[in-house]
Amino acid sequence: MVRQDSKISKLEDLKGKTICTQVGTTTQINLADQLRQRNIPYQPLTFDDINTVFASYETGRCQAVSADKSALIVRRSRLSQPSAHIILPETISKEPLAPAILTGDSRWLKAVSWIIYTLFEAEDLGISSSNSSRAKRATAKISAPQ
Repeated sequence: MVRQDSKISKLEDLKGKTICTQVGTTTQINLADQLRQRNIPYQPLTFDDINTVFASYETGRCQAVSADKSALIVRRSRLSQPSAHIILPETISKEPLAPAILTGDSRWLKAVSWIIYTLFEAEDLGISSSNSSRAKRATAKISAPQ
């Protein structure tokens, strides 16, 4: 997430910028990996507490903040001027948060897991309610493992 007036619209625009993250999280690791792969140098600013991460971002100690997309959406709504901040369109990594399943209910776990996997794949492939019939015909020969 960045300030809307920052002129940052993609990851490459973060070159040389300070980015706040929570220390010891997959967010911190995935951000570092992605920016290294894209040869984008940046200055990490890490904190133990997620509240401090977002407070530091809001006060301007960093030009961007990285966290789970769901956290970014919630935290942006809590900022003093939510509309002054945007979430960049790139997804650095997929780490879906999942529903809880009772221990031992392997059939339900398998069903829920495949529904979630399918939804993520559909989103990546651009499949929506408006084009799902066409996509269904195109993928009729593909089936999930048993």
